[in-house]
Order: sequence, then structure tokens, then C-alpha cells
Amino acid sequence: MRTLTAALLSLALLLTLAACGSTPPEQSQETPAATAEVTPEPTPEPTPEPTEAPEDTEAGKIAMEFADVYFYGGMEEIEPWLVEDYQWGAYAYDSEAPSDILLQYVYPSEDEEAVWNAVIRFRVGHEDSFTYLVLDLVQGDEGWKVSFYGLDK
Repeated sequence: MRTLTAALLSLALLLTLAACGSTPPEQSQETPAATAEVTPEPTPEPTPEPTEAPEDTEAGKIAMEFADVYFYGGMEEIEPWLVEDYQWGAYAYDSEAPSDILLQYVYPSEDEEAVWNAVIRFRVGHEDSFTYLVLDLVQGDEGWKVSFYGLDK
């Protein structure tokens, strides 16, 4: 009886080892060419985030200076900030004094090389949402000028 049990266990062990080493019929053996790793195409390096805060850039400082004139000055103070051929109908801010004024961002325009876009957010009174002063700034021979400004809610 012991011999029969030992033979059966040996046979089971051999079958198990043979099954581990074989490939199921629906799968084929892989060749070295099939297992070779494909090297991915190099990805471009990500553009580094700007290290300078928006308010520390030259365009950002100019945007905040214009915002100060816009919010607290009159047309006499605004006109020198505008490009010579300003065509958008200049106006001065005439609502309740803003609060929570923050230069949200400033960046070079994708459309025009010499133009920078800036957005300054603020609150009016006790509103629960922000209003945005949107600016296009142009640097020319006479320094920075505003080529467009307007409010957005």
C-alpha cells in the first residue's frame, strides 16, 4: 500500500511540475523579439512654473499701479496710462470702493508678442463673488501702456 501511495504522490508531483512549465494551448511561446521592451519616445521637458509672483513682475507692478489709478483716480489720471490710439471708450471706476484687491495673474499674450494680459480680482461692498479688472498691457518706447481694460463678473 505504501508503494502505491508513494507512486501516486510521485505521479501527482510530476504532473504538477510539468503543468507549471508548459504553456496553455491558446497562448504561444514568447520569443526574445516579442519580449524586448520598446523605448518610449522622449517627452518634452515640462515648462517650469514661473518662480516670480505675478505682483513681482514688471507687468504685474504696472497692472497694480493702473488699478490704483482706475479705482481711486479720475479720467485725468487714467488718460496718461492709455495707448495713444485707445479705441475702447475710456472710463473711470465710479462704484463703491473695492476690497480684497489681488493681482490674480499676469502673462504674455498668445496672440500678440508685445502684449501682456493681467487680471485683478476684487469685491464690491458685501458681494459674495469677485469682479475682475481685465487689462492688456503693451510695452513701447514710452514704457508700459494700457491698450484695453474692462470689468468682468
